[in-house]
Amino acid sequence: MSLPTPVHTLLLPLTQPGTNGRIAFTSMRDGNAEIYTTNSDGSNQVNLTKNPAIDATPVWSPDGSKIAFTSDRSGRQNIYVMNSDGTNVTKITKNDDGVDFRIFDPAWSPDGTKLVYVGSLMGEVSSLLVVNADGSGVTTRLDPTSTEVTDPEWSPDGTRIAFTGREPCFNCYPDFIEGIRFYLFVMNADGSGKTRIADLPLPFASFFFQAQGSGPTWSPDGTQLAYSYDDNHTQAGQPRHVADILVVKAGGGSGGFKFLTEHPAEDTFPSWSPDSSRIAFTSNRDGHREIYVMNSDGSQPVRITNGSADNFDPNWQTFNHTGPLPPAQSSIQFRAASFRVRERLLTDHTQDPLIVTRLGDLSQEVTVDFTTSSSCPDSFMCTTPASERSDYITTSGTLRFAPGEASKSINVPIIDDAYVEGNESFYVRLSNPTGGTLGIQKTASVTIADNDNAPSSVNPIDQIGFFLRQHYLDFLNREPDSEGLAGWYKILENCPAGDIRCDRIEVSSAFYRSPEFQQRGYFIYRFYSTSFARVPRFTEFLPDLAKVSGFQSDQQLEVNKVAFINEFMARQEFKNRYDSTINDPAAYVNALSNTAGVHLPNKQALIDDLAAGRKTRAEVLRAIAESGEVYQKYYNESFVVMQYFGYLRRDPDILYLEWIKTMERTGDYRAMINGFMNSAEYRQRFGP
Repeated sequence: MSLPTPVHTLLLPLTQPGTNGRIAFTSMRDGNAEIYTTNSDGSNQVNLTKNPAIDATPVWSPDGSKIAFTSDRSGRQNIYVMNSDGTNVTKITKNDDGVDFRIFDPAWSPDGTKLVYVGSLMGEVSSLLVVNADGSGVTTRLDPTSTEVTDPEWSPDGTRIAFTGREPCFNCYPDFIEGIRFYLFVMNADGSGKTRIADLPLPFASFFFQAQGSGPTWSPDGTQLAYSYDDNHTQAGQPRHVADILVVKAGGGSGGFKFLTEHPAEDTFPSWSPDSSRIAFTSNRDGHREIYVMNSDGSQPVRITNGSADNFDPNWQTFNHTGPLPPAQSSIQFRAASFRVRERLLTDHTQDPLIVTRLGDLSQEVTVDFTTSSSCPDSFMCTTPASERSDYITTSGTLRFAPGEASKSINVPIIDDAYVEGNESFYVRLSNPTGGTLGIQKTASVTIADNDNAPSSVNPIDQIGFFLRQHYLDFLNREPDSEGLAGWYKILENCPAGDIRCDRIEVSSAFYRSPEFQQRGYFIYRFYSTSFARVPRFTEFLPDLAKVSGFQSDQQLEVNKVAFINEFMARQEFKNRYDSTINDPAAYVNALSNTAGVHLPNKQALIDDLAAGRKTRAEVLRAIAESGEVYQKYYNESFVVMQYFGYLRRDPDILYLEWIKTMERTGDYRAMINGFMNSAEYRQRFGP
């Protein structure tokens, strides 16, 4: 696994919700776990619980007046709330039946009205649960997909919850460790948008009343998270109980991580001070666990407890509470920094999800562009690159998050070639967000797990199913729909030998001639012919096609066509040619018709409509590009160019001019398609 490059300076928080009060912690000094509080210098330590039960994991309410904690004083673990002096102990949860249910790790919402905690049924998964802070109402379960969670903490603005956990991993084999590591997550407060932050695994060390690992704790301004991390969790095949406190960016902009402690001991349970200047934590660096306080940059650690038994799990009290911060702006990022997909004929995106999440304010619509690439970013540990021609289909587009929507999926078709290549990787990048900012994981690596163990003598393109799916991908830029795929399969399977009405050549030609391609692919192509009198480059055409391809309603397609035209006209090449005609309708229409090389019978009507404001410049451009004159003039040229784009996934070479002449002279598309479809260059994309 690749780790980010360490960042040695982090911005200090700019705001904080209050000033520092006392520190609550768990102590074993009385022979059992009790809740104590202390001043931040270690003076005036007071036992608040004095109960023979196990009282642990104390957390202060946002206003500093109460402490929530877990206790088994009723015979089973429950969450209790007491005043800051230990009086008025009130049971909040109702874990009283005979089921072996465990409750731990409570945390307050920043407005003090709710508590989030971990509930775990023995032998089953643990979950994050939310209850009203007074115990009333219904308990709500968050994040049902995790297999184990621990240590939740609400963000200062109330929009997010950070926690540690692990989750199902469909494609981890043979890297099975991926499915059992604990990671740091952030999700929205309603349980949506779960995002793995920084891809740094948590320690395997086992802590008292904890599953594995500890933290996180938010910086008071909500921009950073401190938590405990073990960067070398095994030694000689055994768990290595060494952990350090580090800080990572919680989202929004580029960043990295910084180790605050680098000590050969277990440094765990960090808690940020309300004024942001210090962090309390637990360490066994002096023989057993004690509470330490250090500056928020990791300097000057000082032990503030000193006993013969363990003291651990500090939590800082807030005075002069200013209330929750304003909601954080939406941050958009990949759910994780790396994904793993399987090489197979039909990509199952329920098993191979590339998920993009947004965190923070979900009230507005946001968009973000994405694109795939085989080029390894500098910040990644580069592996064998996957090929855009034979391993996956170049994919790009725009994700649109509706108000309240927290996650979207990117579907990248994987090609099940016959080569023994080992695992290969490509990358997906996010860019151009609107309505939000890019989070720290704006690029993700995707590893394709090779399924070939020995060289094959069979080329998969000779199989009907593979042949048809590849045509959907190469010419229509989408996965096949089941009805269409079944129809084409039936035609090829039942086609008599030598029948040119239904053979592979005829089926292949039908994809170019289909209404779907003509209304989308050829639609895009004609804007280059009309505006620039040139053939689009493959790297231009593919992302433009992505804007109008896929499963879209007529209304969605029209919206996306209009958006494409507006974006096309904003390109510098178009502006250089036509900006001088902005105030001259006749010059604009004449320039377009001359560039397209066609005579338009309605040219004067277009000029008049533009001059009178009945049409916009974009509508005039579209009218010319969609005219019958342009359609007929460039049909054969486009037919030829699409063979290069579709079959060979590259720009045409000079021979494309000869193919155009052949098409113009004879109209024999079968000879052309046969040449491309049976070429070594095409067939070797997939196998021998």
